Amino acid sequence: MSRPNPFILTAVLLLFIAGFGGLGLLKGGLYLDTHEGDTYHLLDILFRMKDGQTPHVDFITPIGILAFLPIVTLMKTGMAAGLAVLWGQIAVALILLPVTLYAAMTRLSGKLAYAFGVIVMLLVLALTYGGPFADTSISMHYNRWAWAISFILLVIAVLPPRKAGNPIVDGVILGLLGLALLLVKVSFFAALLPATILALAWGRSFRALVVALIIGLAGMTALTVLWGLPFWTGYISDILTVATSKVRPSGGEPIDQIIAGPAFIGGTIAAIISYLALRRAGHDREAIVLILLVPGFFYITYQNFGNDPKWIAFLPLLLLTIRDRDHTQSDASSSGLDLNLVTAIATAALIFPSGANLLLSPLKHLSKDPSDYVAMIPARPDDQEIYVTIIRGRSLNAESHLDATSQIWAKYSDDVERPEVLTINGTPYPHCELFGGSEALLTETAADLASAGIAKGSQFYVTDSLVAIWLFEDFAPLTRGAPWFYGGAPGLENADYVLVPKCPFVAAYRRIMVNDILATGVSLQPALDRELYTLFTVKN
Repeated sequence: MSRPNPFILTAVLLLFIAGFGGLGLLKGGLYLDTHEGDTYHLLDILFRMKDGQTPHVDFITPIGILAFLPIVTLMKTGMAAGLAVLWGQIAVALILLPVTLYAAMTRLSGKLAYAFGVIVMLLVLALTYGGPFADTSISMHYNRWAWAISFILLVIAVLPPRKAGNPIVDGVILGLLGLALLLVKVSFFAALLPATILALAWGRSFRALVVALIIGLAGMTALTVLWGLPFWTGYISDILTVATSKVRPSGGEPIDQIIAGPAFIGGTIAAIISYLALRRAGHDREAIVLILLVPGFFYITYQNFGNDPKWIAFLPLLLLTIRDRDHTQSDASSSGLDLNLVTAIATAALIFPSGANLLLSPLKHLSKDPSDYVAMIPARPDDQEIYVTIIRGRSLNAESHLDATSQIWAKYSDDVERPEVLTINGTPYPHCELFGGSEALLTETAADLASAGIAKGSQFYVTDSLVAIWLFEDFAPLTRGAPWFYGGAPGLENADYVLVPKCPFVAAYRRIMVNDILATGVSLQPALDRELYTLFTVKN
């Protein structure tokens, strides 16, 4: 098992960061093909934080502060939002570089060390979430970052050091990585923590485990001093809100499909075969830890929108590292080790489509024609530099339920179990749901509010999935509101108006949000009725 050259490995990863990250910068902005709704939620949060707001204290989000802080820090220097996203990813890659090098140098052989380093940097710097679609997207960037951090953490915790290790350094790095996961996306932290502790304890790395716990607690204490106790209580509250939400309990497919559905069963089988291969080769510790990690991997995949099972990429790293070490110790390979090799190749093939999408994303971004795109926030020409395709931003296609409004089709409503038409104060709001046109709708709604004389600085509780009207005119973000709705009526007490769109992006959200408002015992008093929306004041 050859030891990777530290200078060459460092140079390779720095070149990858410069080349891969630099490709994304060459367009002079961020050009997106899809997931513009998620991007508006991100922009809502970024501009709130730029203006001094703190997540979990001033607004509700289950995503941790470190998912936004690198980008916001650059925005506060005057950098436009789109460029700050691109440079922020490069900054995160550089921050993770030393611990990536440490993990590769202390746990992996030459070729695997290079592959591992590139995988980590690829996850951080890509311009798509992965999956089977080739569109450019910055949606769920925090999931990619969390996978990168997780892979570093697992390589250090699960794989024994190649020579006598340094448990103090291991512990410090593991503590920092665990804290980072907690502050990027808590589901990764919770799902991987039990198996990580077991891996360290079974490997008799008690000193590393203790140091990791001390570093993690010390970090949390320091952040409590910096942000205050309400930051943590708010974070816990936001997480519980999402965990109990009936609006978005998962990110797509149900859990049984994540485990055994046609699109995922290959990964499940690969994990089982990997476990058997490791046991057969005599690596009981790694096998048991792996099989305990798999439920956590399933949960993370289930909870993440798009359900991209990036965890599969960890399997070939684990299997080939163990195989290389056993080949070093013995001239002959057992059938278990051969099974390791076959399984590693199979798992690499399973994750290849997602990996190829990640790898090609900067080139696809570079090929975009700016004339096909419009600014996502045209009211902020100097500090946005982020664009969406015209077809996505301004294509106002909508779905309506004809059987709910037509006498001819009404007799079919019961057969398809349509929900009753939403009614507010006796006024019906027939089903209408937009498929696109987010930029156009937000622009026109904000402009119409301004032209109707709504006061500057007004706060709106918007009954839809897109609520960032304040970015388009001189209005204010809703204090203690939620850039992405998860249930309840967060921030309603601070709203000057409730805005009910006539044709929202998610009709189910409109219905749930209106019902949640009325469930608080308040009444909605009409203040303004326009073509695009009805504006209400809240009366207790």
